[in-house]
Amino acid sequence: MTRAELETLTRRLLAEIAPEAELEKLDPDKAFRDQFSFDSVDCLRFALALEKALGIKIPEACYPRLGTLNGCLGYLQERLAAA
Repeated sequence: MTRAELETLTRRLLAEIAPEAELEKLDPDKAFRDQFSFDSVDCLRFALALEKALGIKIPEACYPRLGTLNGCLGYLQERLAAA
């Protein structure tokens, strides 16, 4: 899966979990929680949605890497390349 495809998927899942988020204004290096309402429950839901969509397991220790768009995309690219 390309980075662009991963970004499209990530943005779609974020929109489902945080529909109030203005994703077109998303700063890719700033924490989601600092840009829109995104708490620990949302983070868990996001990680589980990524796991389901991509057919992978994301260890809880890696959840902090999912906190920004660039961090998430970098983690997913590494994870998928290793699979």
